[in-house]
Amino acid sequence: MPTSPFPAPPLLSVRQAQLVRLVEAMTDQRGYPPSLREVALEMGVSFGRVAQLVRSTAAKGAVTYAPGVARSLRVVKADRPRR
Repeated sequence: MPTSPFPAPPLLSVRQAQLVRLVEAMTDQRGYPPSLREVALEMGVSFGRVAQLVRSTAAKGAVTYAPGVARSLRVVKADRPRR
């Protein structure tokens, strides 16, 4: 079996996958991304836990966000190049 020159994308944990689906759904529904506080309310966890979850999910390349910038949380689409 040939090996790819590119590393396999890191797998997301159950919570990280839940975060990605939630952000995508809330963004599609409203037309703008949710705040971290809104995500925390929907997931039933603390703001600090969501912030940690966003950082770890961003480190795996599934989402992007800008700390200190309101509603900057975005899901990275595999078929769309990152900016």
